[in-house]
Amino acid sequence: MRQGVVHFVAELQKLKKIGLKQISMTSNGHYLKKYAQDLKRAGLDSINVSLDSLDAIQFFQLTQKQLAPVLEGIQAALAVGLPLKINSVLIQGQNHEQIIPLVQWAKDLAIPLRFIEFMPLDGDRHWNAEHVVSEQQILDTLASKFNVQAIQEQSRSPARQYWVDGHQIGIISTITHAFCGECDRLRLTAQGEFYNCLFATQGLALK
Repeated sequence: MRQGVVHFVAELQKLKKIGLKQISMTSNGHYLKKYAQDLKRAGLDSINVSLDSLDAIQFFQLTQKQLAPVLEGIQAALAVGLPLKINSVLIQGQNHEQIIPLVQWAKDLAIPLRFIEFMPLDGDRHWNAEHVVSEQQILDTLASKFNVQAIQEQSRSPARQYWVDGHQIGIISTITHAFCGECDRLRLTAQGEFYNCLFATQGLALK
């Protein structure tokens, strides 16, 4: 979405001298194959790629984009050594059957995977609690095929961590296990609006 993103990442390196710890980005991965090497050279520390399905038809229905470029972009990021995480939003009745395929795929590639409960972030108010695939439903599905163990020492990450046949996955259960009391996340949008909560309906216009 941002033209000149590689140059932008390179310029942000100057802020590390005064305390910036990490530069990460979230992407749909559509152009990642083209930019993975340049982003790595520019100093990007990590990237989160949204991947809600491994089924090409279903992926197009969810995103209106092709799956193949995203998978090729992920492979390109791995090839250049760019640290990578996969985020998957599960929606009941749409892609809930992708839990096991996504975990198996992530295990095979040794990529960290995080499932995210469907959150009411849509401006059109189409969200419904019936669409949520809960953390417990995810765990029950995983237990039907894998050995699942909770990781006792949890990090400050919003994701609750589990070992799934020795591979670490996270579940961000914002709906069924809200972490508001421990949340340390803030967000500044590209339009200059400052939010102290993703569920906030209005931000502070810093401009």
